[in-house]
Amino acid sequence: MNAKRITGFARGLTALRRGAIYALIACTALALVLYSCSEPPALVAPTPQPPTAVVGSATPVPATPTPQPPTAVPTAQPQTTPLPTPTPIAPTPQPPTNPTPTPKAIAAPNFLPLPTNTQFTQITAGKYHACGLQADGTALCWGNNINGSLNVPAERTFRRISAGLNFACGLRIDYAIACWGENDAGQTSPPDGKFDEIAVGRKHACALDDGALICWGRDFPDGAAVTIQEAPPLSNIQAGGSFTCGLTPDADMACWHNGRNELSITSGPFVDIAAGLSHACAIRSNGSVFCSLQKYEDPYKSISYPPPTKFVQIAGGWHHACGITETSHIECWGSYVRGAQGERLSAPEGEFTAISIGWRNSCALRPDGRATCWRQPEFQNPSELTEAFGGIIFEQPVELFPLPDGRLAVAERKGIITAYSDAPNAAPPKTILDLTDRTICCEYDNGILSAALDPQFEEFPFLYVYYKTISNYAYGEDYAHGGHWQELTARVSRFRVERGQAIRGSELTILEVAQPNIYHYGGAIRFGA
Repeated sequence: MNAKRITGFARGLTALRRGAIYALIACTALALVLYSCSEPPALVAPTPQPPTAVVGSATPVPATPTPQPPTAVPTAQPQTTPLPTPTPIAPTPQPPTNPTPTPKAIAAPNFLPLPTNTQFTQITAGKYHACGLQADGTALCWGNNINGSLNVPAERTFRRISAGLNFACGLRIDYAIACWGENDAGQTSPPDGKFDEIAVGRKHACALDDGALICWGRDFPDGAAVTIQEAPPLSNIQAGGSFTCGLTPDADMACWHNGRNELSITSGPFVDIAAGLSHACAIRSNGSVFCSLQKYEDPYKSISYPPPTKFVQIAGGWHHACGITETSHIECWGSYVRGAQGERLSAPEGEFTAISIGWRNSCALRPDGRATCWRQPEFQNPSELTEAFGGIIFEQPVELFPLPDGRLAVAERKGIITAYSDAPNAAPPKTILDLTDRTICCEYDNGILSAALDPQFEEFPFLYVYYKTISNYAYGEDYAHGGHWQELTARVSRFRVERGQAIRGSELTILEVAQPNIYHYGGAIRFGA
C-alpha cells in the first residue's frame, strides 16, 4: 500500500513537471510570435555629405575620405518551432558587409623639392614654384604649392609650359591649353581651341592662333579671352607684369600693354626677347642686349644697363634679367643689389642651355638636362645711408623740413619741433616750438602729425602745425583719455616765427575737425597743386 502511494505520488510529480515545461515552451513561442508581428523602429543611417573643398588655400589640405553608412545591426529572427528544452535563442548571424572603398584625392604637399637626377627639355619659373617638361612631355612642378600652383592636371603631357605668379599653363599635345593654380582674375580659365604658343605673365596669359594674339586674365573684361586686333602676326611671345611681347615677321619687338590698350614696337632685328615685371629685353642679331621699361619709370633704372656681353638667350624677372652668353654661361643684372646701375647679380657656375626667371626664383638647364635653381637676394635700395646730426636720437619723428638758415627741423609726436644742424662746430639743437601741453600724446595715433613752413616764408614767416588736441568748442565726440572724457579734435594751426622761434601766443586755429575715433590718424601739410 505504501509502495503504491509512493509510486502514484512520483507519477504526479512527473506529470506536473512535464506540464510546467510545456507551459514554459508555449509562453516562449507566443512571445516570439508577438515580437515578430510588431514593427521595431528602423535603424536609419545618416546620409553622408561630400567633403567641403578648400579653395585658394596657401597650404593644400588632404581630401577627406567619403564617410560610409554604418552597417545595420542584424535583427534577431524569431524561432517558430518549439524547442524541447528552454534553450536561449541566439540571433541568426548575417554575412559580413564589405563596403566599397572610396578613392582618395591626392593633394600635393605644401612644398616639393627640385627632382634630383631628372632630365628636362624645357623649364619655366614662377614666383615661388617652377615646372619642367621631361623628354616624353610629362610635366613636373616643384617649390611652394601656393593656391595649387603644383597641382598639374591628370593629363600631364604637354608641348610647352609657362609659369606665372602662382599659376601655370601648358600647351597640350593636341594644342589645347590647360592651366592650374591661382584663378582670382580668370588667368587659369583659358579659351577653347587649338593654339601654337603659350606665354604666362604675372596674372594673365596669352596664346597664338596662327599668329593672332589672344589674352585672358587680369586687365581683361571678366578675365575672358580677348583677341588683340591691333597686334601684328607674332611669334616667340613672352608675357610680363601687365604686357605681352612678341617678334613680328620683320624681327621687331611688338608689346601690347593690357591696362593702356596700347601697342609699342621697337625696331630690330632681334633674335630673342624676354619680359619682366615692368621691362622687356631683346637680343640683337649681333648678340648685344637692349632693354626698355614698359610700365612705369624704374627709380633705379639698372635694368636698362645690361652688361656688354654677347648673348644667345635671355629671360626677364621682376626687377632683373639673366641671359646665356655665347660661351653658354649665365650672367644676371638688375636692381637687386647696391652699387652702379646694371651691376651683375649672382648666377650659378657652369654651362647651360636654357634659362627661365620668375620673381626672385630662377632656373636653368644644363647640357645633360638637369635643372639648377637659385634665388636672388631681397630687393635693396642702391642709395647709401649716411649718419647725420652726430647720432642724436629722435622720439617718434613724423616730419623733416628745411629751414631758411640751412638747418633742418624735425617734428616729434610728443609735441616738440627742434632745429638741428649737421655743420661742423654747429650750435646745439634748439627747440622751435613746444606744444606738449596742448597735444595728446602718445597713446594710439596722437600728437603732432605734421608741420611745414609757409612757401613764401620770407614775406609770410609762418609755421603750420597739424596735431591732435582737446577741442575748445562745443562740437566733437567724447572719448575717455587719462581717465576723463575729452573732446578729441584734429587741429591745423598757424604760428608766427620771429628770430627762429615760433611764438606760442600767436597760434591761429585754421581748421578743427571732430574725430570719430582714437585710431588711424595721419596726413601731412603740403602746399601746391
